[in-house]
Amino acid sequence: MSSREGVPTLALSLDELNELAESLQEDLQRQANQGIRKKDWEQGIGALAAIEAVREFIRLCEIRVGMYANYEARKAEKRERRKPGTNLTALPSPASVVRKRVKTGVPPEDLPGWARERVKG
Repeated sequence: MSSREGVPTLALSLDELNELAESLQEDLQRQANQGIRKKDWEQGIGALAAIEAVREFIRLCEIRVGMYANYEARKAEKRERRKPGTNLTALPSPASVVRKRVKTGVPPEDLPGWARERVKG
């Protein structure tokens, strides 16, 4: 005989679980604020840690339910909804990015000494 025999099981939807978690987080936030006002750091930090634990629990429940299972499919769907003709994988041509040196047409006699040495070399 198992210890859980005769205990009714309760099935909650993810939305109901999120509502419960939000109300619990609000209560814990009040408790953290109260602890900080009273300078009871253990109470405040404990409540903040409990808020983080609730958030992690909800995240794990969402993963178990499969909320993130079709992540790649949704990502591909977003890519398809982009404006036609825009290709984000193509790189711009290097000619528009690279600037070429333009000769100024200054005679070598008018250049400073350091520039004349460079022209000769």
